[in-house]
Amino acid sequence: MTETSTSQDTDGAILGLIRRARRHDLLFAFAGLVVMFVASAMLIALMADLAIRGLGYIDWQFMTSFPSRKPEDAGILSAWVGTASVMLVTAVVAGPSGCRSRRLSGRVRTEKLDDRFHRDQCH
Repeated sequence: MTETSTSQDTDGAILGLIRRARRHDLLFAFAGLVVMFVASAMLIALMADLAIRGLGYIDWQFMTSFPSRKPEDAGILSAWVGTASVMLVTAVVAGPSGCRSRRLSGRVRTEKLDDRFHRDQCH
């Protein structure tokens, strides 16, 4: 009889811990969602303010001119061409080198989804 009651007490304690852990998980998830929504709202507000105030200053001459000492002649052509070049080189190099390292690594493939992704992307 004491063995059964001890087992039931242990089961009850474990279930209580599980319930408490689930409550804490839900509370943490809710708090994370609240923080995420507040941060997203602030980001959207800042981007809207930037767009409202700044779009009037951007014209075709600004986008297609090189930097200059004269503010009225200044542009960002070299900046966006440089950024696009870096992104292009990264895309061209990263894909094949990632597939090649995957083939040469000899790791045991554990996840079917991972295998399917690499098989589709690397062959």
